[in-house]
Amino acid sequence: MVLLSLFVEFRIGKAQQSKTSSASVAAGLGVPMGSQLPIIKQRIAKAALWFAVLGTLIWGYGDLLA
Repeated sequence: MVLLSLFVEFRIGKAQQSKTSSASVAAGLGVPMGSQLPIIKQRIAKAALWFAVLGTLIWGYGDLLA
């Protein structure tokens, strides 16, 4: 669960990074306008974050539940 959610986060981050040009960031212009992720990818990113947190809790404390 944790590894899958981290993989999803990595892929979404890579897609976001490909939208921004390194030249504009290096020039101090920041992130270009209109380079935000679509709403569905934002929701997937939030879900992946929660799955990472939940998976870490299960991984760390799952044996105590039994």
